[in-house]
Amino acid sequence: MSAAIGPRRLGTAALLCCVLGGDLAVAEAASPGVGPRPGPPGAEAGEVHLTGTVLGRGATCLRFATDGGETVSLAGVPATLRPGDRLELVGRWRARSNCMQGRTFRVREILGR
Repeated sequence: MSAAIGPRRLGTAALLCCVLGGDLAVAEAASPGVGPRPGPPGAEAGEVHLTGTVLGRGATCLRFATDGGETVSLAGVPATLRPGDRLELVGRWRARSNCMQGRTFRVREILGR
């Protein structure tokens, strides 16, 4: 968060998002029925649950289309995943990544294929 914009101006959702290491887009996308949702029982604090389809290799990481309509890069997934695979993932959004394309989701666990 920049020094020019304080937490009062951004609002509660943005402040919570910054504390959890995300960004404002994650807070907005977390509304019911749209985009990522909190992780399943047993997920660590701050983790989210994504479902979607593997698109294929990107510049350096696998590309993934979420059911919410966003295309993201995946880190921490096995090379055996193929385009068209449907996945349920648990992990965290990364602020920094070597994926070089869009936002990066660091996968901790693949729940289903």
